Amino acid sequence: MYNLVLVAILAAASQGLMACDNKDGISGSDLPKMRTGFTISNTAAIDQAIERAKERYEIAVKLKITPTIRNSVPTELFILSGFTAEDQSNLDMAGCYIRLASTLRSLDLIPKNRSLAATALITSGIFYATESLNFYRVKDDSIEDANYHVDLQISAAQSYYWASCNADNFQKKEALKGVALQYYQRATADTQLINDDAQKKYWLLKIQQEQAKLV
Repeated sequence: MYNLVLVAILAAASQGLMACDNKDGISGSDLPKMRTGFTISNTAAIDQAIERAKERYEIAVKLKITPTIRNSVPTELFILSGFTAEDQSNLDMAGCYIRLASTLRSLDLIPKNRSLAATALITSGIFYATESLNFYRVKDDSIEDANYHVDLQISAAQSYYWASCNADNFQKKEALKGVALQYYQRATADTQLINDDAQKKYWLLKIQQEQAKLV
């Protein structure tokens, strides 16, 4: 990524010189020498710039990660999971945490990897729940898009269920299942706002199948 940015910058600079290389400007071969007072290799300067950019990028990414995970997981895993230094939506963040959890589950070399995966999935559930609250805009006694809202509630419930599967003790597993059940119950209630009977039936069956996993 940084190499591509650097290439783009160098290309732009090159085009700028070419634009001046005409009878009304200064040709590239006649440009004044740079007199900085010290000598530094161009390669070394580029390498230093890249390392500084990478460091800033990694810091920006890590600042977005929940503290419980931030210092226990290599930054590369955050980047591979889709986290970026830029602002990301609640749904983007939820997806990133799910990918991170999926990777952590298989990395036994990382201490408490399953517990960290559970934390990532809990965080994913929080983002889905937050998005559902943001979307819950009542208008004329109905929700603008009940299908979407039910989908978000189910996604939150699934995240908490997956977290329970990776939790490191029985009490935490049961507590997370309880939270998942609450979101399934909310999703069930919200299906009543769906006018399409076929769509309502689809969601109710989906909730029933998912909720059965909590037993």
